Amino acid sequence: MERIVILGLKRNNGSVPEESIRILETVGSWMDRNNRAIYGAEKCQVRRSNYANFTRKGNILYVHAHFWPGSTLTVAGLTTPVKSARLLASGARVNVFQDRFRVRFTGLPETAPDSPVTVIAAECASEPKQDTDFVRKERKRI
Repeated sequence: MERIVILGLKRNNGSVPEESIRILETVGSWMDRNNRAIYGAEKCQVRRSNYANFTRKGNILYVHAHFWPGSTLTVAGLTTPVKSARLLASGARVNVFQDRFRVRFTGLPETAPDSPVTVIAAECASEPKQDTDFVRKERKRI
């Protein structure tokens, strides 16, 4: 309850609004499924995406998809080879296709399998690195 007071969610009469309780329960449930992408993870060099943020732990890149793109999620400029990938919450395998310009995670559900953010755990051959300048310079435009 102390943290609720610190967060300013507790009313003057000591009660906590139902909406605040619902939000805290949603966050707690999400953390139960996805805590590996948060606890012990750190900011990483991979940063650019239209619909995701990233953390890493060792050679594992955690792709935090805030906006679900459908059956394929693409990360441009990932230069580190991706060995395998899974949906973090369920452990379901994700297909990985990579070329020198991008990595594509395919075979994903059309709608986000987790809410409010779906996390893909991608095992990389080494520390994940991204070079989007290379993609802009070298990729042919049609």
